[in-house]
Amino acid sequence: MRFLPSKTDRAAFGEIANEYDLVYFGRVDPRTDTDYVQVGGLTMGVGVVDENYTTGNVYDYEVEFLQRTRKVHRYTNGAEAAATRWSILQNAVKKTMKKSDIEETDTRKRTILQVKLKHVQLPHIFVCGRNRLRDYATLINAAERWQEIGWQSLPQSSQTGFPQDFATFIVPTHVAWLPYILPATVQAMLSTNFSQFDYELFEKNLIVYSTDDEIKLEILDHMLRVGLWWTRNIDAVFAQSDVAT
Repeated sequence: MRFLPSKTDRAAFGEIANEYDLVYFGRVDPRTDTDYVQVGGLTMGVGVVDENYTTGNVYDYEVEFLQRTRKVHRYTNGAEAAATRWSILQNAVKKTMKKSDIEETDTRKRTILQVKLKHVQLPHIFVCGRNRLRDYATLINAAERWQEIGWQSLPQSSQTGFPQDFATFIVPTHVAWLPYILPATVQAMLSTNFSQFDYELFEKNLIVYSTDDEIKLEILDHMLRVGLWWTRNIDAVFAQSDVAT
């Protein structure tokens, strides 16, 4: 893969690479670069720009950092604004909105960490901070018949404060997975120490999202810590479990 340094936030990713002996590649294009581990999930789509791609192995887990940017269209019709925040839905938007309705266009950036699980293929789950739900609203509504799960489906959630901080989305037929993936100990850890991040799980991937505008080593380090901790927790549960099959 070619080396093309990113123009912004390179220092922080260089620091995390030095700290954990990772390899920094810079900018990658999912449309043309094929010899690297791509990061999928909700934010993947046509026209994404991936910067500061950094990858390696930490404590025997494969990890990938990157920053993903996509265009955001703001429309004069306020009711449509939330539904068009992510250009992953660009084709659908064009069918209902005219170019003249665009009030302004800017970009939205997410810093992403992906950690690879070892022992289980997970259903698709999204755990989003309630104060950030609007940023993901349309993607959530478009995803696989997802529904927000009530606190009754989460083990001991009334004691953790988790439902007040996070909304959990999953296909209802997969709710039986939640006690294994989101036990009370995980709920408490996320709510108490890592409520600034959002989380997506699917197949063998755990993804951590940060929406901070200014990325520092401390933020990347915290993303890595929670990503590795939760991945290890899930793998430990499923290593000897029949549910994994």
